[in-house]
Amino acid sequence: MRIFRNEGPMEIFTLRTICGVLILAVILLLLLARRRGWQVFGQQRGRETPPPAHFHNVRWCPICRGRLRQAQICGRLRLACTRRGCRYVHWDSPKPVVVCVVEINGKIVLVRRAIEPATGQWCIPGGYMEAGETGEEAAARECFEETGLKVKIVSLIGAYAPCHDVNEIILVYKAAVVGGSIKPGDEESEVGVFSQGELPADIAFDQHRKIIAHCFDNTVIKPAELDCCSP
Repeated sequence: MRIFRNEGPMEIFTLRTICGVLILAVILLLLLARRRGWQVFGQQRGRETPPPAHFHNVRWCPICRGRLRQAQICGRLRLACTRRGCRYVHWDSPKPVVVCVVEINGKIVLVRRAIEPATGQWCIPGGYMEAGETGEEAAARECFEETGLKVKIVSLIGAYAPCHDVNEIILVYKAAVVGGSIKPGDEESEVGVFSQGELPADIAFDQHRKIIAHCFDNTVIKPAELDCCSP
């Protein structure tokens, strides 16, 4: 037996009140998150948006949510938590980035980017190191993910800090192909193999243009030449 019961006006009023309170609470939480600079990651234009590689302009402690203030720590001004009992310090250590210069019969492998920044432009295969990886492992992994080529790292060309604002260290490796087949990755639209005279005009990053030029000329890259902050 099924029993249908009409809802009285008081029950409808109570339900609407509860819904209104919940909506107001969500709005207040979003406003508080925006005011305190909390990072919220989720969906954007149909795809997942990962956390950024670096947090800039950090103002709040990720442990206790206390306010961060500059303090003299280990000979430098650093952001530290002001809440009593919390010893958090935002060290802001550089993020290691690897690029893999792959040579095939005197030519260099480049990939055309399918994501921002510099969508549609060409660059050297590379990316951020993962936890527990060596630089060589990261370079080989990034190369395989972006080009489909399995490579053996031949040498470390150099390690450079391209820009103080970016706070990254670029590890540039030279590699040789040992297997696989050319296939663009999820974040690339094309893979190309170019001689010095065939290089595309739209190479994404100034540092990559300088690295490519030095590799073709077989010259050493000086650290200052990869400084994107210099004129």
